[in-house]
Amino acid sequence: HEAAATRSALLKYYYAGFDEETRLSYLAEIESEFARYYSMVVAHGQPDDYAILHQFHLTTKGLILEFSSDIRRQIDDASLPDFKAWQLLRDSISAVLVMDRNQRASQNIVLETMLSEAKALEKRWTRSANVDGRSGKIAWDLAAEEVAIDFFRCSWFGHGDSLLYGAFLTRPDDTIPDIVTFGMEHEFEDALSQGFFPLEFSDQEEAFTNLLLLPLYPYLDTFERLLISPSGILHQIPFNALRYRGHYLAESHEVVVRPDFRSSYEPGRGLDLGQGLVVADLTYGVGDRKPFFPLPGAAAELDLIQSIAPTLEVVSDAAAKRSSLMSLISVQQPTFIHFATHGFNFAFNAEPGNALSDALTRISNPLARTGLVLSNVNDYWSQPHTEGASQVLLSAYDIANLSLAQTELVFLSGCESGIGDLHTSEGVFGLPRSFLLAGARSIVYTIWQIDDHRTAQFVRTFYENVSAGKRISEAFAETQRSMMHLHPFYWAGFVLVER
Repeated sequence: HEAAATRSALLKYYYAGFDEETRLSYLAEIESEFARYYSMVVAHGQPDDYAILHQFHLTTKGLILEFSSDIRRQIDDASLPDFKAWQLLRDSISAVLVMDRNQRASQNIVLETMLSEAKALEKRWTRSANVDGRSGKIAWDLAAEEVAIDFFRCSWFGHGDSLLYGAFLTRPDDTIPDIVTFGMEHEFEDALSQGFFPLEFSDQEEAFTNLLLLPLYPYLDTFERLLISPSGILHQIPFNALRYRGHYLAESHEVVVRPDFRSSYEPGRGLDLGQGLVVADLTYGVGDRKPFFPLPGAAAELDLIQSIAPTLEVVSDAAAKRSSLMSLISVQQPTFIHFATHGFNFAFNAEPGNALSDALTRISNPLARTGLVLSNVNDYWSQPHTEGASQVLLSAYDIANLSLAQTELVFLSGCESGIGDLHTSEGVFGLPRSFLLAGARSIVYTIWQIDDHRTAQFVRTFYENVSAGKRISEAFAETQRSMMHLHPFYWAGFVLVER
């Protein structure tokens, strides 16, 4: 208990003035120290132990995401110059990251020096941040119909290297949460390894229903709105499509996915469609073939959204370049942004395929290895050079450099737009995280390769619901319900996360 209090105090008072890499390293250290404590409490703990572990969990889960978002809103006149210099340097770094070593050497560019300078600037502009810390309690009062399901993953000592999934279950009047355990990580991995394809989905559906929903039945029978914060591999699971008493969970419950339970929740938010921006109908170059094929449905998405919101800004073809797009977003501050384009994601040190993918796989920062492709990307992907390649890629690293305080919704309709590197308590380091870091409130993303035609149908119905005045989460839920006559492959791959 004393160790937990000491660590919480350090997080509260000393996290400002560090760069994100140092924060992640420190967080990994304290997580490893508490791994045995999680295991002990889950196996042998009493209610008082549950409460203390829950406080620590709330203090640390999503900590860096929330901290990094909060301090951007606190920038004052004194720290503004360093913050602007940091943004400019990160923009330059983004262009350098896709160069190979020979290109950097020929231009006398030392990437390591640029990264060190960026760290120093980040330490300076975050030093004045007012970090109040976390109280160890959910940030809002749960409504009568709500239950908070906060998943965690911990080492299961005595079982080799096995990892166990569990969750803290908090009801409206609870002062101490329940702890529910599910399955081991290898069980979820086995189910996920089958792939989300129509003929295979029924087996996965049964496996995940047995692993995840059966232990939750006592809570599902009582509460209509499920506030879920996934952990680890659970970010890849379509909760809405799991079976509950013979029907899809989303038919009887509203499922709201959140990165954590420390930021406030406003379920009544709607969306003004009058000030939106759509990136769609792009030409990918080299005959629009490999590796990025045309998306006929993207043009249909654009037409559908324009018919509902005729005043929005459209970015397509030649205008869809990294620098000009980021500048446009910064100036316009759109209320919503819709991207209808392919995504990319590379594992660190993965086997390269060409000069550009080789450069991307050598980047240690996971946000720089995932993102969205823009116009003419194939021209660079298939050629043995990377000069100018940064203009055909919009990485999550770039997006995190934006300020999207006025953006209520980002819709990422491309395949697997929600994937990325997994971090124990911080979730997925990918596109949704970068948009949340930048300040956006709600993100729609995908967790598998979706059907182009059905995506256009999903997009049309969603924006029609929004234009009818429905709040974002309500419009999303009704869109999924309207497509439940189809196989879940066509609609359950879309996920909405809200802050």
